[in-house]
Amino acid sequence: MGVYSSLLQLDTFSLPLEKVCLDECDRQVLLGRDFIEALVRWAYIFPGKIDMIDTTIIHDVRRIIKRHTKWFILFVGVCVIDRSSPMTLYEIEEGIDLMMMRFGGVDRVYSSMVWTSEDTKKAILATVIPGGAALTAFGAFVNDRDVVDWWTKKAKPSWAPKDVRLYSAIDLLTMSPLGYASYLVYKTGGGLGSFAIAGEGFDYTDTKVALGLYGANITLALATIPLMKKKNLRCLFYNTALLNATAIAASYAFYKIDRTAGLLLIPYALWTGFYAFLTYAIAKDNESPKPGEGIVKVETTSM
Repeated sequence: MGVYSSLLQLDTFSLPLEKVCLDECDRQVLLGRDFIEALVRWAYIFPGKIDMIDTTIIHDVRRIIKRHTKWFILFVGVCVIDRSSPMTLYEIEEGIDLMMMRFGGVDRVYSSMVWTSEDTKKAILATVIPGGAALTAFGAFVNDRDVVDWWTKKAKPSWAPKDVRLYSAIDLLTMSPLGYASYLVYKTGGGLGSFAIAGEGFDYTDTKVALGLYGANITLALATIPLMKKKNLRCLFYNTALLNATAIAASYAFYKIDRTAGLLLIPYALWTGFYAFLTYAIAKDNESPKPGEGIVKVETTSM
């Protein structure tokens, strides 16, 4: 009898989730590398197959445990029923989903390991948002001759690119993957809803925070347009500093949910960091002198 057969025969099995009590110490043990390595070796049954357990496997298992801790404990217990065949991480996660669907009445399955054509469509649509923001900013900038002339005439550091089209090209290249990354986080992170199992509430706060940071970042990127038109260098610097801060925070939040999504944001975080340094240097070099500055006082002595 296989693992799935065992699960399917548990029609009358009562899941005592309310009796699964974990304190912070228990959670730390479950998420510790030693426990996860032992678990992975057990799951694959043949220890010789895994000489080196890489960081990716540790990250994936830790993500599964963090999101479904109580279900995970019960699932491991059920798996003891039969160990006749090796189990992969996919099977572990799929088994947890099956238990949640069968016994918990959960409508939404944690199905991050399965990618469908519908997911492809949604990912493409998600890509339109940051790509559209980059194109909108480019169009608003190049079509305003007054702003272009103002920007061109400003004193800039020697390391700053001269051609404004280069900025727009890199904007588009670094922002285009953001939509796909955001959908990966949405899918892997379980969406934006919440549910209850055995009277205990669960939500996806980490997903909400990550996508909230992403949304704030796109808003700040679009805010660059009116700031450029106002020709306010100091406000432009503050905006790009916040843009970089939210990009870094979003990259970290994405990485904790989906490793690929987090890595896709790194080029954008680096580019917005360059923008922050550039706008700071330009604002400093073009700062108007304060009253009284720049006046040389000449003292005369009587002969």
